[in-house]
Amino acid sequence: MWLGLNWDLVSGSISITDRRISNFIAFIDKFLQSAPYVTPQDCASITGHIMSMSPVLGNLTRLKTRFLYKVIDSRSTWDPRFNIGLHNDCLSEIFFWKNNIVSLNSRNIVPYQVPFLFSFSDASNVACGAYLVGTEEVSHRTWSSSEAEKSSTWRELNAVHFALTSFKNSVQGKSVKWHSDNQRAVRIVDIESPNTELHSIDIFYFCRNFNVCLFLNGFPESLILVLMISATLSTSTTGILPRGFLSI
Repeated sequence: MWLGLNWDLVSGSISITDRRISNFIAFIDKFLQSAPYVTPQDCASITGHIMSMSPVLGNLTRLKTRFLYKVIDSRSTWDPRFNIGLHNDCLSEIFFWKNNIVSLNSRNIVPYQVPFLFSFSDASNVACGAYLVGTEEVSHRTWSSSEAEKSSTWRELNAVHFALTSFKNSVQGKSVKWHSDNQRAVRIVDIESPNTELHSIDIFYFCRNFNVCLFLNGFPESLILVLMISATLSTSTTGILPRGFLSI
């Protein structure tokens, strides 16, 4: 044990000590008992506990504290109490950690390095497509009428998640460098967004459940391969096609 973490060099993983987990849950219970009137300092204390566990929980600590930070940043001073019942998103984050901290308490010490795969994806207002380099897999789907009206960033995030689930047998247990032409989507996967409709939590859970180490990178929109997949499949149905599709 070191720095409040259990370092298991046999399995190559780290976890938060049982004592820290118990203290954290007890702290949240005490916070909820004093609700609905709490102080910004109370919210900052919970957030500090969460962020201190980042070595194990990864960027989920940022993904699931953005509304807590919003409340903290909106304070005038630390002491006056406010009704947290008026901030449902903030309460949802607190309950998320109370209910999930035990199941999330483990992480590999060394990020996955090999084998390393590369993928490219693109999304239009009609469809999305993705190609997994070095395999014979191309994923694609058309949007429903309601999905087509969503923002380009929403479509790109959902294109990445759909492609990952389509490629799950190929990407499981591997590192994947993913290229997208939507810089905002790349940033959201890293630090999330204050827009509740734009989130990457599904991508995070997929990567955790299938032991995927995902590196999302921005790439020029002019990438011919990606645009060809997106344009050609704009009226196609959902599925995975053989590599021969790329010669169309």
